Amino acid sequence: MYFNKNMSQESIAKQLNCSTDTIRRNFKDYNISSKKPKEWLTNKEIILTDIQLEVINGALLGDGHLTKQKHGNSQFSYTSKIKNHVEYVYNYFNNYSTKEGIKEYSCYDKRTNKVYTRYTARTQLNISFTKLKKIWYKNNIKIIPNYLILTPLTCLVWYIGDGSLNCSKYSQYVKLSTNCFTYNELNSIIIPQLNIFNAELKKTEKNNQYIIYIPHHKIKEFLNYIGECPFDEYKYKWIYKEYKNKQPGNYKDKEQEFIKYYNQGYTYYSIAKIYNIEPNVVKYYLIKNNLYEVNSVEK
Repeated sequence: MYFNKNMSQESIAKQLNCSTDTIRRNFKDYNISSKKPKEWLTNKEIILTDIQLEVINGALLGDGHLTKQKHGNSQFSYTSKIKNHVEYVYNYFNNYSTKEGIKEYSCYDKRTNKVYTRYTARTQLNISFTKLKKIWYKNNIKIIPNYLILTPLTCLVWYIGDGSLNCSKYSQYVKLSTNCFTYNELNSIIIPQLNIFNAELKKTEKNNQYIIYIPHHKIKEFLNYIGECPFDEYKYKWIYKEYKNKQPGNYKDKEQEFIKYYNQGYTYYSIAKIYNIEPNVVKYYLIKNNLYEVNSVEK
């Protein structure tokens, strides 16, 4: 059946109504070696496009993974609670998908004592993903490669997977979760590329790890940079509040100082940090003195 009919071990087991392990054990006992090379030996190296690499980079900054088989190559996988989210990422790799496609499964979260539905998809095993894994992982721990370049697509995939709009005491801000990466990686590789959005590293209170913070006055620029959400379920991450300036009553004595700093090149946000006050207070006085337009972009 195996040699003459070219049937697989799984097909033989099904026809003989036994387990595949039984077939494999008999092959071993009778010293019959598989005539079919393993998939990871026969697949030609995938040449990933620039767009595919941008998607992988964005995914690996978040919940994407490169997993190596024990005696084979690696594969790229992605998991989310939203099926359309996985489909969006997976569609970039349709030519290298596995037969199982997108799988649904249930997982138990001991923190909430609840069972959640998740969706996952993975590519074929290939040496191309093995090479990427050597770049993105050190001792099986994910790192940020020194060569990494952030693009709008990379940031879009990252923001969808691990970003959010959060509210602080006075305002709203973009948060990009980076808990698995070190301060030095983030500060030397990521932050310089996000300087145009006044990005900062903020230490979390719970585990002393870091997130990336983009202030309210840069939210619109950041969302315009990455583009629209490609599916409906996460469009709420693009809904931000436009704050109206209310006239403050107790900073009149600082008005000329605000103007002086602004004329020296400070942004209203940085001036507010100097005085430890809400940024819209400074903005109000700048608008009052015709130094700042409501819809303008900071110098």
